[in-house]
Amino acid sequence: MTRAVQLFGRSYEAFIEWRRMGYPSLKPGPFAGSTNGTIPRRTIYSSREALLNEENYKAASARLTNGDTYVSKVWWDKR
Repeated sequence: MTRAVQLFGRSYEAFIEWRRMGYPSLKPGPFAGSTNGTIPRRTIYSSREALLNEENYKAASARLTNGDTYVSKVWWDKR
């Protein structure tokens, strides 16, 4: 519990710790949003990446399960 409180306000670090530990138990919010009511699995690439590195961006996005979206699984995602 202490670690969860320490990470309040540090969005990316808190997200990574949640992915690593699975704590706290999260539930999707009431609005579907861009994840269709599921908890995000990853962050999306920045628009600058798509603009300045288009060839590699397309290749990397093609390897993801649902393309460059919040719900695509990354290679180490076993859940």
